[in-house]
Amino acid sequence: MLRENYQDSASKSILHRHKYGSGTTLSASKELFSRLWSETLEILRDGKIVQINDSVIDDIERISYIDLINEKTVEQFHEQQISYGEEHRFAFWSILLLKQLLANLSVRLSRATEIYGRHYNMRDFREFRPLNFHIGLLCKETEQIKFPVTKSLKLLADLLEDTDFKPSESDLINALGSVISSVWNGGNDNDIDIQVFYADLLYDAIVPTCELMNIPLDKKWLSAYTWLYGDKDGRPFEKNSDTEELIVTLRKRITERYAQDLDIISTQKGCSAFENIDLIKTKLKSIPVTYRNAEEFISDLAAIKIKNTSNHLVDTLIMKVRTFGFHYLEIEFRDNEEILSSVVDTIIPGYVINLRYPSLLNYSELGEEEKIDLLCYLMEGNEDFTPVKLKNLYTERTDLEYQKRKKEYTAVSYIELIDSDPEYIKMYDARNVLERFTLMSRYPDMMKTHGIAEARYLSSVFELIFLSKTESNLDNINIAIQPEDSHGAIETLGKIKKLYSNDLYRKHLTSLDNTQFITFGPSDTGKQGGKGMHKLNMSLAREHEVIAQSFGIKLVRHVITGGEHARCNGNFKEIFNEYGASRDVQTRFMLAGCAEMRTHLLSNRQAVNFFCDVYDMHLQKAPLEDFSSLKNSQKVWSKVVERYQRNFFETPAVTMFLKKISRFDIVRGTAKGTRPPTRLYNITEFESRPDAIRAIPWTRSILLTGIHSELLGAGAFELLSAEQVFQRAQTDIKFASYIKHIAYALSRTDEELMWQTSDWSRPNNDTIKRLAQDYERSDKTSLYQLLCWISHEVILAKELVWNSMHGYSHPTPEYLSAEDLLSDKALLEEVNWKEYMLTPYKLMLINTKKDVTFLSPAALQNFYSGFLELANTDHSLIYAIEE
Repeated sequence: MLRENYQDSASKSILHRHKYGSGTTLSASKELFSRLWSETLEILRDGKIVQINDSVIDDIERISYIDLINEKTVEQFHEQQISYGEEHRFAFWSILLLKQLLANLSVRLSRATEIYGRHYNMRDFREFRPLNFHIGLLCKETEQIKFPVTKSLKLLADLLEDTDFKPSESDLINALGSVISSVWNGGNDNDIDIQVFYADLLYDAIVPTCELMNIPLDKKWLSAYTWLYGDKDGRPFEKNSDTEELIVTLRKRITERYAQDLDIISTQKGCSAFENIDLIKTKLKSIPVTYRNAEEFISDLAAIKIKNTSNHLVDTLIMKVRTFGFHYLEIEFRDNEEILSSVVDTIIPGYVINLRYPSLLNYSELGEEEKIDLLCYLMEGNEDFTPVKLKNLYTERTDLEYQKRKKEYTAVSYIELIDSDPEYIKMYDARNVLERFTLMSRYPDMMKTHGIAEARYLSSVFELIFLSKTESNLDNINIAIQPEDSHGAIETLGKIKKLYSNDLYRKHLTSLDNTQFITFGPSDTGKQGGKGMHKLNMSLAREHEVIAQSFGIKLVRHVITGGEHARCNGNFKEIFNEYGASRDVQTRFMLAGCAEMRTHLLSNRQAVNFFCDVYDMHLQKAPLEDFSSLKNSQKVWSKVVERYQRNFFETPAVTMFLKKISRFDIVRGTAKGTRPPTRLYNITEFESRPDAIRAIPWTRSILLTGIHSELLGAGAFELLSAEQVFQRAQTDIKFASYIKHIAYALSRTDEELMWQTSDWSRPNNDTIKRLAQDYERSDKTSLYQLLCWISHEVILAKELVWNSMHGYSHPTPEYLSAEDLLSDKALLEEVNWKEYMLTPYKLMLINTKKDVTFLSPAALQNFYSGFLELANTDHSLIYAIEE
């Protein structure tokens, strides 16, 4: 248990320093929702877009009055659902999904409008060093709703904002009709189309952001990147041809956007540069683009200012060209350490190993020091076996056999071939990786960085450099080291000094302005350690800063955030600053999925608020705490993580929990979707390998039991007195942040639902406590005791939050509710509203525990999507902090 008495220097009452909304936020949201929902029901009753029976709407209105879940209401709901025909059930859950989408949109738009343009510094950009900020837009995963639904929501959001929430009746009907149609008809999702959609939202937001923040247009401060078709970690099925298709699409799209801006310039009164503009557009439309680089394009644009009275529009276009070049988004590659090592092992022949180490013939047999020594020798000390020559030798030697087997296996999946022909898989992986560096050499303006996932060994860094040098025309690339969890991050800390002391690596960094990328906040953080591991990773990132400074190296903390990925619910400024990343010479921040981007970028005001916040947070850099405080912080969060892992994640009982309690039957997680740390693609019993389950299906399957799993581990503070907890919450900003997130998780947790979907009734609180303590002392094989431990952890978390707010203990913390735990009234009102709307979903979760098959795939999809809209943190006011 935690007894350390550490503090950060911070202002008093920091636990209550943030506001998530004003006194009118939810009233405005509900007023907007009421109009949208009323109009939607009228459109549905009209029957022109979709034809449904009026009884469906009547059933939905009746269900809205249920505010108690017991055996009677569960049975009545079950009988009702079973009596429906399939069309009725599909319509029922589709209309409820519409309701949740409109509720979330109403909250987010109302809040975005409320804070639009307010509370930014408005200071002249030239007073500060230019920013070098990279925003990641990863259009992969997390979004449960279909892309056509997102597009229709965007059109509705634009209509509402553009008309100051007073659209004409006909326009509103048309926009809502589009949303209804998209929910009903779905449509195919195309990753590239989604990526372009969000890139366009950034393009549209950058000018108003500069205007609001008073950023001079001649200053480049922002660029964008993606992992789409670059993140190969656990995705061997994705081909380099997919990556190149994305490259071509992005390059085509950005020239189209430039041409559209030129058309607007040419229509302005007083414009006399028509011939110049036509010539520029001709150069843009040529394939490839006539311009050799963005500077040539900017030079032509500068020339038309002389003949054009709309010079501001020209200046804004020049600013966009500086930002997006001819690539729109950079593509960052990432792969697993084991794959990189396997490919090196595959392409370096045994006789080359034998030259340096006479007793060995395989690269994989070498120790880590020997691997680094060999790779440095091949890259610097041997002209006969350079990386380029070794690649050519390998491909020439194996190409005939590879092509033969490739033809034979046209209809055979990668997963099947892992077992049936592992030698072919090695050849496939080698080519897949080597071709990647060919792409990087072909498109150097948009491919400059390659990450190493699950980095544990220093040799993987040299393996990546070696592989990059198989392309003679490829300049040195940025290497982003990414430990997957806090254990890996601690290992990396212990080795990083040795890496920085290596002569070859220092030469590599020198060519890159002594800049080192390290990636933090990967997807498994929340899965493997709850909120505690997220906090621990933040403190480890701050120690990396100390080490890098001692070597004269500029650290770039590449921060990945996601409400589901890492259970890092909360405002991104708070997250970013706790990593210390805003102090870096350049900063990288990724929204790790489509749900995150819909939250922050969907409407123009949301997007502008987001980028104003991004800029503003760089003007308020907090100093690094002293080293002893940093190490004490790591001790604290390590113990929270240890409690989570010892009693939940690493226990035998968790496998039974995943099989019998969590809802993989609804999440539909598959072995093909497994990810770190195992990359096992041929699992026959998915829930039998917790370590192989990806973070999002893991989180969602537990969320469907009513539990927000990030709160697990909070019991590590049990032995602190109420007064100690209170004092720490008032003086330690990082601890206060943890408390706020745990309070929110508790307010969204329905522990009773977990018991209702089990085979047991919830025991009384005395029994809960006794069995939880027995469980901690046991071999942790009892599922029943694990459920008791989770219930007790919820009680301990409530007690922790209460103590932090009041400084004295509550006599019955098990009965504390959201009203007792959330100090922000707007956030509390939003939580109560959403929890109330979750009632039909909870009834269905109880009813489907024994059999979910009576729901068709389409009805299940909309049921599941509606649940996530309400239960997830992604769309909550928890992200919309106003300081």
